[in-house]
Amino acid sequence: MAIFNENDFHGERAFATYMEYNDAGPARKAEILNQIPRSLGHTYVQDDELVNASVRELLVAGTVGDTTLIQTEMYNTVMSGAEPVKAMRNFLPIIRLTSGNSMKIPKGAAGAYAQDVAEGAEIKIQDQVYDPTTVTVKKIGTRPLITNEMINDSQYSVIALEVKKAGQRMENKFNRDVLRACLEATGIQEHDTGGTNQGSLALLEAQQKIEDYNWIPDKAAVTGRFQAKILQEMFPAVNESGYNGESLRTGSIGPSILGMPLMKTSVNPASDTYTWRYTTDGDIGGLVADTANFAAVVIREDIQVENYTDPIRQLQGAVMSMRFETGILNGTAGCRIEY
Repeated sequence: MAIFNENDFHGERAFATYMEYNDAGPARKAEILNQIPRSLGHTYVQDDELVNASVRELLVAGTVGDTTLIQTEMYNTVMSGAEPVKAMRNFLPIIRLTSGNSMKIPKGAAGAYAQDVAEGAEIKIQDQVYDPTTVTVKKIGTRPLITNEMINDSQYSVIALEVKKAGQRMENKFNRDVLRACLEATGIQEHDTGGTNQGSLALLEAQQKIEDYNWIPDKAAVTGRFQAKILQEMFPAVNESGYNGESLRTGSIGPSILGMPLMKTSVNPASDTYTWRYTTDGDIGGLVADTANFAAVVIREDIQVENYTDPIRQLQGAVMSMRFETGILNGTAGCRIEY
């Protein structure tokens, strides 16, 4: 019987294990306990105080229902589904909204400069006019496909997998909506490759278009096929002296290209105007921006699990939700790349 490492015993594996333990007989309970690291602990609030307890002791004592152990691991399972597809939340700045459902984000003009000031003279407030962008958050949600049959048949690994898939759906929806807002931004620039120089040179041209407006491009978001174009540019260098083949082995460009971190997402933005693809004339396969000045995402509530307090009986009532919206600040600080 394998005993898992404490660092590995979180999320999907732990969630399924704790659910199974709750429904297992004495012999199976003993087997499950042997899989759980002895050092594994859980912190929860009881009578307004933090309690640090051993997971094994909580399970043996039968007091799991009085803690947040299973709920915590369900949330970790949701987030483990979201993590691999995170893209647009790493592309744009995130602003946390702590109250209400809307906020105004100030924006200024590009190429602003400080003033010359005579010795002893007052330094005046900059006369740049700020025109704020108002962002009102919306709500999205999904529910894991958990049936009576799954619960009655103790299919805990399947249940955990469905919860994980729900987390992925949430992040995919976030990516879709933020990407659509960026592609459809008023005033955004566009570079049409005309079918040539479609890899790193296309990124470079988009950078230059943004710099022409005195913005500083710092990040890029691309489709998988756009990334493939860049990787293909690197492959001829495989046999050259000093090339270690890292890109060929990993299929990754690296942490950045042309000084910009690169985010890849293949979501369908469901735009009526633009297709996020890179195979046919008219497709948009890349997006470059001065992200601090182009747009921002306002998040009122990040991914959370609602209507889930009982570790087992309310599984079917659990839903995932999130409240956010994207605000465009300066369209010229972004540039689409057309196939």
